[in-house]
Amino acid sequence: MPSKNPNWSDCGTLQDCGVAQILDFTVDHDKVWFTEWVENNIGLLDPSASLPFDISTSSSSITLHRGQNATILLTLTPNEQLSSTVDILTTHTAGLHNISVTSSDHEITLDKPKSININIAADNFALSDSYKVLVSIRYQDVTISKFVTVTIM
Repeated sequence: MPSKNPNWSDCGTLQDCGVAQILDFTVDHDKVWFTEWVENNIGLLDPSASLPFDISTSSSSITLHRGQNATILLTLTPNEQLSSTVDILTTHTAGLHNISVTSSDHEITLDKPKSININIAADNFALSDSYKVLVSIRYQDVTISKFVTVTIM
């Protein structure tokens, strides 16, 4: 789980940075409670709660050669009327110079289904390996994420 506590990681100028450690889980019927030590939080996963929007990606995996790029389509569908904008966030497991991930938008009004281009580029000197790109949409206290596996040949 990502943390927004910059005191727990070398965040530089990043605002959404840090680490989190889940210490304990407990199950109560169909709900899961957990503690998050870094943020001093107690959380609840409730599968009966409705989500304000859905997201999907055009592909769950892509293969790139060094110096190549590809675009995946991120489709956002509101399930209710949203009172504020949604943020589009990306992160990846590659080193700083292996791949870059950019979004055509960083913040949008989600009043109808919309598609966003996510560009994934492999550096000319990227190491051959398999990486994970996490694409997330955040609305108030809700964040929904999808992983895309990027294989560099």
